[in-house]
Amino acid sequence: LTASGAGDAELRGAVRGELSAAVLAVPAWSTSGGLGRVSIRLLDVGSGSVLAEAAATGSPDDLVGLLGRAAADVRRGLSLPPLAASDEVAVRAWFPGTSEARKLWAAGFAALQADRAREAVGPLEKAEKADPKSPATPSALAEAYRLTGHPEKAEAAARRALKAAEAADADTRRLLEARASEIARDLPAAAQALGRQLEARADDLDSGVRLSWAQLDAGLAKDALVTLEKLRRLPAPLGNDPRLDVAEAYAREALGDGQTMMAAAERAVATSQAVGRGSVLASALVARGMASSSLGDPAKALASIDEAQKIYESLGDPHGITRCLEQNAEIVLRKGDAAGAERLLRQALARHREYGDLVGQARVLQNSGTALLEQGKGKDAARL
Repeated sequence: LTASGAGDAELRGAVRGELSAAVLAVPAWSTSGGLGRVSIRLLDVGSGSVLAEAAATGSPDDLVGLLGRAAADVRRGLSLPPLAASDEVAVRAWFPGTSEARKLWAAGFAALQADRAREAVGPLEKAEKADPKSPATPSALAEAYRLTGHPEKAEAAARRALKAAEAADADTRRLLEARASEIARDLPAAAQALGRQLEARADDLDSGVRLSWAQLDAGLAKDALVTLEKLRRLPAPLGNDPRLDVAEAYAREALGDGQTMMAAAERAVATSQAVGRGSVLASALVARGMASSSLGDPAKALASIDEAQKIYESLGDPHGITRCLEQNAEIVLRKGDAAGAERLLRQALARHREYGDLVGQARVLQNSGTALLEQGKGKDAARL
């Protein structure tokens, strides 16, 4: 977009295609002479014309206040009612309170959103030290720790976020409760919190996707499909999100429906490739590999999972890498190469031990026993 907010027709067309949006909010931030300036433009995506704009100048430490003033002017210009005072209070309570902490949080959060969890940890740790009162920072840090294979640190950060949000609004509390429960693997509690959130905010796609996974992990594949069907009825682009197809693929796998699993996985691969979603694409490729294996095509299965592993390696996601090693071992074992499967499982076991995943260790040891028995190594299997 240009400084005027108009942008070129090709870019506006891409925005409209990807987001199915008619109006785009374009914020900007600058500092000069010790003051901060926030501006907001509402852009008509079709024509490029500016529908409304406003700006506010003041202390750079009062970013939320500046945004609130600019947004209030935009709403007045569009004859929209003002936001409730409680909304600004909730936003202030969520974000870091100092400019230094916000910059660090923003850098970490941007890395996390771009699937670069390893890069997110440093800035987020520094942000929490700069402002330990904000729940936003330990919440993001918990996710970064989870993705980089530090479950104990993730649980501790999730608890800190929940404690820091004692005065937060109901939505924030529910989401933080759900995140803490997910990280602690308390799946019933996570599903309950996410279910309450979805009842309160039917268009909260992220919570809906998380609910479907909590249901899947709890062995409730049919319930997960019901949740996903509700989410598909949301308007585009929400109802077309590739994460819905990924979750459906795993639900179909749990129900033993290989053909439908393959169809969902192929949709997820195509959609996530189109929108450039790296971690989602990797999950979709793993699902396609699993479906290919169940349908008797080990070559396609291994190719899909190898491609997924390369993506996980580029993202620094140890859980994803280990998952690919385990899936490849399963496929290789089905092909009759028990020794090859054992080698892959040893790699997976070392990774699970490195980041303390006891459930993963137990699963890999059980599968390693099967691989050893296939090789006639009963005594070695018994020692596992």
